[in-house]
Amino acid sequence: MSTQSISDAIAKLLWNAWTELGVPGVERRYKHVAMDLEPLIVFTPSLVQEEPRLTEQVSAWCAQHGHCVSQTRLWGLARKQPKQLLTAFTAFVDRLPGSAASWKKASARVETSHTSMRAPPVERPSLVRLRMRGLAGNGARADVFCELVAAEGRWMPSAHLDFLGYTRRTVERLFGDLETSGIVARAPGKGAGSFRLKHPSALAKLVAADSLLWVDWSAVLLTAWHLLALEQSAAQLPDVAAVVKANEARGILLDLSLRGALPEPPLTAGDESALPNLLRWGRGVLEAWPQRV
Repeated sequence: MSTQSISDAIAKLLWNAWTELGVPGVERRYKHVAMDLEPLIVFTPSLVQEEPRLTEQVSAWCAQHGHCVSQTRLWGLARKQPKQLLTAFTAFVDRLPGSAASWKKASARVETSHTSMRAPPVERPSLVRLRMRGLAGNGARADVFCELVAAEGRWMPSAHLDFLGYTRRTVERLFGDLETSGIVARAPGKGAGSFRLKHPSALAKLVAADSLLWVDWSAVLLTAWHLLALEQSAAQLPDVAAVVKANEARGILLDLSLRGALPEPPLTAGDESALPNLLRWGRGVLEAWPQRV
């Protein structure tokens, strides 16, 4: 059984993810997992507060490659998160120099020195989203195309793409444009509708998206954030309060596990070992993630 903490498991996950994006690192576990830049930027400041070296490297990456990021999606995702997470993200952004300086919402800009960072290795299969942005631009169009490629010809309800961070109106307008241009087909029926690419394999081949594992990074990283908060509070809770806390946390984690295709968390009702069991489950999920299903 693993003895590492939730924070250790999260640090390892994020080191591997950012190494895939070009940050100097030792291990690459996610060579065939489609990376998703904006969720990584939004969640990293809250998840690696005890990893100053990774924070420095991520800051350097953002400072030099901020032009690769969709600012609309970045802030759209950030505003959907819990207040503590949004606060940490905003403080992180306000310290960024270089090409990421334009992300700032505050008027004051703090310039800091940063480490030199090489260009993102876009030839890696995992960086398909960056290749798609080279094709379709740094906006909703590229991200919607990625979700359609990931669907592999299955119908994609436009309402299911809220997690991307764009407004529903933007996504529906984009699908309308793509339908008019003959790139996507609309499923028969009324309402907002579902769509699919008419030639999914052609677009997948163009951006070298074959044999990739597409995952919901936002769901996984939000799961990690809730687990980290649970671990940090666990030692200070009396037994009764720990059971109550575990029951509350399980409801949140169950919803996220369904969204992120993660194993279901253990039952907690009436179990005095509920909180340790939930944390044990969380460590196992983070250590083993991602798994093909």
